Amino acid sequence: MKVLVLGLCRTGTSSLYVAQKELGMKPYHFRDIIFKPEHMDLWLKAMKAKFDGVGKPFEGRDFDQMLGEYDSVADTPACFFVEELLAAYPEAKVILTVRSCESWLQSMQNTLITVISWRSWSILSFFDRDHSASYWPLFNRIMRVMSKGNAPWKPSASSSFLEFYDEHYALVRRVVPKDRLLEWHPSQGWNPLCEFLEFPVPTKEFPHVCTGDSNVRTHNAMYWSRWRHVVKNSAKIATLLGLTFGGVWYVRSGGIAR
Repeated sequence: MKVLVLGLCRTGTSSLYVAQKELGMKPYHFRDIIFKPEHMDLWLKAMKAKFDGVGKPFEGRDFDQMLGEYDSVADTPACFFVEELLAAYPEAKVILTVRSCESWLQSMQNTLITVISWRSWSILSFFDRDHSASYWPLFNRIMRVMSKGNAPWKPSASSSFLEFYDEHYALVRRVVPKDRLLEWHPSQGWNPLCEFLEFPVPTKEFPHVCTGDSNVRTHNAMYWSRWRHVVKNSAKIATLLGLTFGGVWYVRSGGIAR
C-alpha cells in the first residue's frame, strides 16, 4: 500500500481514482467494492466493530483482506478508518481530497442523499440476495456515519453532515505528519499530484469524472437492474413451482397410469 486517500466521498476521489490508473497505479475505490459482495460484507463488519462495538475491531493486516492487491485506497468506507489505516500502512503517503464543506454538502444532497431517500431499498435488499442484500446495509451504514446517526434524507441532518466533515478533516490534519500529507483539489490537476507521488506529469488532460448527475444515473441504473434481476428470478421460480405443483396435481388426479 503506497497511498491512502482519506478525503470523504464527493471530494474528487473518483477523478483521482481515474488519474491514478493513468499513472499505472492500482487504486481501490467504492466503485470496486460494489462488484465484490464479499468486500461489502467485510467493510460492513469493520464498520460495525468501529462504530457499534460489535465484533473485533479491524487492525493491521485485517485490511489486507480487502486491500492486499492494491497500492492505493480511497473513498468511503475506507476513509473512515484514518488511524487504523495509518497504523496498518505506516509507509504510505496520504492525500486529503478537499472542497469547501458547504459545496460538499450541496453535492451530497444532489447525489447520495437523494439516492438513499429511495425508500424501497430495504425491500429490494430482501429479495435481491445476490447483491443488494450486501450493498444496502453497507450504503445505509456509510450514510448514517456521516449523518451521525440521523436519517440522512431529512433536512435536520444537514448540520450533522457538516459537523462530521469538519471533524473528519481535523482528524486527518492532526494525525498525519505534514511531510506525508498532500491536500489536493481536482482543479489543481496533475502537477502537485505527480510531484507528491513522484511520477512524471502526463501530457493528456487531467480526468474530471463522476459529476452529480452521473452519480445519480449510475445508482438509478444499478437499482433498476437489480429489480429486473429480482423479477427475472421470480419468474423462473414461479415457473418451477408451477411445473412442480402441476406435476403433483397430475399424478394425484390419476393422469399417470399406476
